[in-house]
Amino acid sequence: MGSGRNAAEDLVAANGKRGSIARISDVLVTDASLVVSLEDGRLLAVPLEWFPRLRAAAEDERQGWTLIGPGMGIRWEALDQDVSLKALLHAGF
Repeated sequence: MGSGRNAAEDLVAANGKRGSIARISDVLVTDASLVVSLEDGRLLAVPLEWFPRLRAAAEDERQGWTLIGPGMGIRWEALDQDVSLKALLHAGF
């Protein structure tokens, strides 16, 4: 927070490639983790306990995700849950 950059600049900086923006390509929700695959080959895994709605959801609800925009976030409509890539990239920092 307070870096003075916008979200797109943060994603470019996190990706480390000038002119390239990190984008989500796939999502996996396990009993313990939310695992996000990025187009550049990176995997981000965070504890499912960070997302109480996902943790409490049934398996079919967990798998009911769609990408927000061009891979900038994840939406679970049935759970009214959104997770942005920016939040995942900066998680724990």
